[in-house]
Amino acid sequence: MAAFLGEPMPGETSSHEFGLFGLEQQTHHLIGTWMYVNYDIRGREVGLVIIEGGRTGNGLFWPDVRLQVKDDSTGKWKTISNSSNHWWEVWKKREKVTIARNSQNLELMVNLDEFQPLIGKYEVGRIVLNSGEVSEFELKSLLPPAELLEEPKRTQRNKRSGLNQTLTLL
Repeated sequence: MAAFLGEPMPGETSSHEFGLFGLEQQTHHLIGTWMYVNYDIRGREVGLVIIEGGRTGNGLFWPDVRLQVKDDSTGKWKTISNSSNHWWEVWKKREKVTIARNSQNLELMVNLDEFQPLIGKYEVGRIVLNSGEVSEFELKSLLPPAELLEEPKRTQRNKRSGLNQTLTLL
């Protein structure tokens, strides 16, 4: 996952960072929160950034994006979905978000459900804004922490040997 960097890397002259900021597994959907950082660095001024998308009734902004995976054998990107392909789009008010010079937006919401069945089949995914900015990530980073994937276990005393045994519940 991307993290906000307060200082530029050596040699960087401007900061346009579009990166995965957080994940939330809801009851029916995996939702990613992206950030867009737009700061001047080393005297180089950045301009306004305009992102098109839709705002839901609860105030969340969902940018127009393409979801893509990378074919390791060819090195080419394959589009698996566009944000406008989803049924819930009808409840969004079309809008543009402007990210001013030397500011950031930490609330760009993206539904990641289309990536889930592709984890293990592809290694890398990315989100592409209509303006061309790209955020790449490893698909395995969309998995829950390992401790949540472990099967539930319980300990039971074996009557015959008197020893405790750990059983995996199915």
